[in-house]
Amino acid sequence: MPVKDQLIDVGGYRLRAVEQGEGPLVLMIHGFPGLAWSWRHQMAPLAEAGYRAVAIDSLGYGGSDRAADPAAYTSHHMQDYMIALLDH
Repeated sequence: MPVKDQLIDVGGYRLRAVEQGEGPLVLMIHGFPGLAWSWRHQMAPLAEAGYRAVAIDSLGYGGSDRAADPAAYTSHHMQDYMIALLDH
């Protein structure tokens, strides 16, 4: 199955998302340190099982934007970015 790599606007910032498969969404968010790449071994099996696997580079990591304002990294803001990502 092909892998789609894209940048998604989440309200002023762009997050890199890697997507594979179709069906119900499974959103994979790395910890510290990590990248969307951290989920590479799980994506194909999820896609083959009928899921839409989406792994992101969190704000400030990998191919995602880096915010200059530390306030952009609060849990409240990160929650808003994930909701915008899901809405996309």
